[in-house]
Amino acid sequence: MIGKRVQLPGMRKDGTEFSVEESVGLPSGSLLLFDTDGVIEARGAHKRLDQAELDRLMAGGTDNGHGPREVVDAIASAANEVQDDEPRGDIAVVALATR
Repeated sequence: MIGKRVQLPGMRKDGTEFSVEESVGLPSGSLLLFDTDGVIEARGAHKRLDQAELDRLMAGGTDNGHGPREVVDAIASAANEVQDDEPRGDIAVVALATR
């Protein structure tokens, strides 16, 4: 697991543009995850979906031979569950696997 979070190209709060360029090699069987801030900021009255929980869900899926679809489903379900199935923000997850 590379374990690196980066913000994708877009706009800063002050309206100026920015971009990120980096190349990394992904070995066969790698899983690349993209998610919106609504996933990592998902919180309910008594629980929050934090980075450690997101890492655990990713590792649990890939360690058990699950593919991108199962990992995405697990993360989206956890984000919704934490918020009592009433999301207060955008929740989008995309996972790509290498062969």
